Amino acid sequence: MLHLDPIVRGPLVLWYALVCTGMAWVRLLRIPDPLAEAVTAISLSVALSGLTAAAFLYAGHWSPSWTMVALEAMTLVGVILGSRRAGRSSS
Repeated sequence: MLHLDPIVRGPLVLWYALVCTGMAWVRLLRIPDPLAEAVTAISLSVALSGLTAAAFLYAGHWSPSWTMVALEAMTLVGVILGSRRAGRSSS
């Protein structure tokens, strides 16, 4: 784990939570308009972040670190599915 200053870490975590998770999944939709893709990715990221945090909270295991790990896992699954789909369409 990187031990970054909070001034640097905050924006990085915010960027990841608000863009990366949704973008991994939105790319599967192949939206032709870049603006619509970006807006959909941000909306999906916000929804997934909120639902994940709420799930941990309601389960009685609130932890920002584990919430980020869950978001990272969701992002990884989206990236893997996207790369498998891209591999199929290129052959």
